[in-house]
Amino acid sequence: MDLIKKTPFPDIFCEPEKKSQIFQGDIIKYKNYIDTKKENLGFIILSNSCDLENLNNKKLISIAPIVPFNFVFDDMVNEAFKRTKNKVKTLKSSTEVIDYFTNLVSQSIYNESNYKKKYTFFISPLLEFDNKPTVAYIEHITSINNTEFKTIFKHRIISIKPPWREKLAFKTGYIYNRIATFTPEVKDIKKWWTSTYKEILEKKKNELEKIIKNS
Repeated sequence: MDLIKKTPFPDIFCEPEKKSQIFQGDIIKYKNYIDTKKENLGFIILSNSCDLENLNNKKLISIAPIVPFNFVFDDMVNEAFKRTKNKVKTLKSSTEVIDYFTNLVSQSIYNESNYKKKYTFFISPLLEFDNKPTVAYIEHITSINNTEFKTIFKHRIISIKPPWREKLAFKTGYIYNRIATFTPEVKDIKKWWTSTYKEILEKKKNELEKIIKNS
């Protein structure tokens, strides 16, 4: 399994099979079609590839916004911190407290990257998005006119390959499925996030250590 360099996440990307065709899972770095919130980085194509073969027969193309991973990561950290605070008195040392906290965050990232969340689709790090993971909010489906295909081709940076493309198709249809996709180990996720988000980790560690001293 090929991994994205310096991360535990799989390389889920491929060049589009045909430069002149739009595919489900195409990633477009273009914001104008999405709500103008500053966190949006672009969008992902949700329409089925077979429906996109002849754009004349499909007037609308379904898309969903792509946002930075921090959009969900901050919630993971805050939830883990809240749970850890409630466990401080039952854990034996500050090392155990910090380990408990980092493990909770790692498990949350694992769940997200294993596509266990119903309304989001995890996207491995891309150079075009600062080498950080991103998340597609597939519950925020919107549509664009098929006449916009030139803009899509111009701003398409990559596409998602099978079986992740099939995973996206099932999640888009809100269908639980058993398509097998590579998922990194929790221990590798822990190593990645504690080094990538050092500032957040140190801030929470300091807060937890103060709680430990006062408990």
